[in-house]
Amino acid sequence: MTGAALLAATVAALLGTPAQAAPVAIALVSASPSAAASELARELETSGFFVVPFFPPGSASYDSVILTDDASSVRVLRRLPGSPPQVVATLPVDRDDDLARRRTWLAVVEQLRLPAPVPLPPAALAATSRTARAEARPAAFALGAATALELGGGAGQPTGHLQLSWLVPIGSGRAIAARALWPLVGAQLQTADSFVRMWTFGAAAGVQQLLDSPSGRLRPFLGATVGSRLLLADLNDLQGPSSRTRFTPTVAVAGQLGLRLQLRSHVDLFAETELGYAWMVASGDRTPVERTAAAARSLQVALGVLFGY
Repeated sequence: MTGAALLAATVAALLGTPAQAAPVAIALVSASPSAAASELARELETSGFFVVPFFPPGSASYDSVILTDDASSVRVLRRLPGSPPQVVATLPVDRDDDLARRRTWLAVVEQLRLPAPVPLPPAALAATSRTARAEARPAAFALGAATALELGGGAGQPTGHLQLSWLVPIGSGRAIAARALWPLVGAQLQTADSFVRMWTFGAAAGVQQLLDSPSGRLRPFLGATVGSRLLLADLNDLQGPSSRTRFTPTVAVAGQLGLRLQLRSHVDLFAETELGYAWMVASGDRTPVERTAAAARSLQVALGVLFGY
């Protein structure tokens, strides 16, 4: 064989098509079939992986990709020789932006193609596992706080409240709801014979229903509550130094329309509008101002944050 022929044979051998390696098996874990899980599975298969769907998490045989119940984040677990699987990445999933979601799937693929990491110390591994379990489970209840502005009411002036909320999910996007109002800004007005300052306290319970999938990032909701409002009035007589302070109880019903935006797992920003009406329990010797303020229609808007636990 001539030198040229030997060189040509060597180049041909080097440029030959290598044998195809067997695809690497990946366990894709999701609580239930979903569009996001199917999309991620297609991306993994397109990238050359063999996807084993809905495999029990923490498998010792495969690397795993775990999609949270609400499809808001995805975790990558790598199997390590002689050690439990280790979380190497936790990535947020944007369910409303197709391009951002595709970037997340590609980042998952890159994590799976990296060399296996060095095992974590036992204490760090236990902490990582606890964090992963907490993020994956649905919230048992939620507590929230909001600033509420009452634009309409018998007082004739805007008033402000701190609104504390409590939600307990009971399934199908429905929750038992409870709330309390604490006055921050009261109303002040003057009549022909007195100067009046008023504050309103409140407590109510009812139900809240999500109008879209609980796993969505934007979730409109409707609510209805029944409760009580307590009007505190401080009346100062303009003709003398005398003053009176007293409470006026009422029964109140209200309906809410709002929107929740998921900021991260178990943290929601919410805004709502509430229409309500109150009836006095007993009028007694109340002044016309107190009667008007206690038994009235109200319009309230609130902005706050909910934390799931």
